[in-house]
Amino acid sequence: MWIGIYGAFGKGLRDLKSGMYGSDVMEIQKKLKELGLFNGNPNGKFGIETEKAVQKYCKENGLYVRKTIDKELQKHMGFDPIE
Repeated sequence: MWIGIYGAFGKGLRDLKSGMYGSDVMEIQKKLKELGLFNGNPNGKFGIETEKAVQKYCKENGLYVRKTIDKELQKHMGFDPIE
């Protein structure tokens, strides 16, 4: 699910960490909320709630628990650029 060259993920995936913001962060927050892992309202700002949700996602999927969202994790979540 990649939303075109000018959509949510701009020109592709980027590594995301706390303090960053953007439409890509919002799309990931929406996905985490759909999965029942993100308790806040998606706002596009990568804060502590997003960090906690990422950690829960990793635990539930048997992945290395991290505080950041790298490209590998985004692909695991279903966000994969398709040209």
